[in-house]
Parts: sequence; structure tokens; C-alpha cells
Amino acid sequence: MVLTRTPSADYAKGGLRANSVCQGYIETPTINPTLVAFDAMEERVTTAVRMKRQGRPPELADYAMYLCGGKDLYVTAIALFVDGGHSQR
Repeated sequence: MVLTRTPSADYAKGGLRANSVCQGYIETPTINPTLVAFDAMEERVTTAVRMKRQGRPPELADYAMYLCGGKDLYVTAIALFVDGGHSQR
């Protein structure tokens, strides 16, 4: 979060915003084979995430697009956790 807050403090007066998207487990071609190969790992991921599932790429993209889309002109220095509640454990 320091990497988000520091530039925000330095450049906010100039109109620049600094935000970040912190992703959790997202269903991707890279992560899925790993979870399948280790049965216990898939169960641990499902148990750890409050929503009891992995996120989907379009869900992650929606939040990234929100931060890039210009509708958040008064939002800066946030770390947006897109992790199904995993960080709230």
C-alpha cells in the first residue's frame, strides 16, 4: 500500500491519482492446473476465500476498468482488494 499512498501524496495536487488493485485467487490457465495437481491446495483456496470460489477474470477486469475509466476522479491512494473476502480473514 505504500507504493500507492506515496505517489498519491506526492502528485495529487497535480491531478494525478495512484490506486492499486490487489487480486486474490483468479481462475486463469496458469493457476488452475496447479490447484488441480494438488487436491489439498484447491480445498485450502476454497476454504480461505469467504465467497468459497475463485474470482473470474472479467470480475477483476471490471474493477481495473473502474479505476481507469474516469468515473473515480475523486478517488486516490486506495488499494482495492478483489479477493472474495480473503483479506478480511
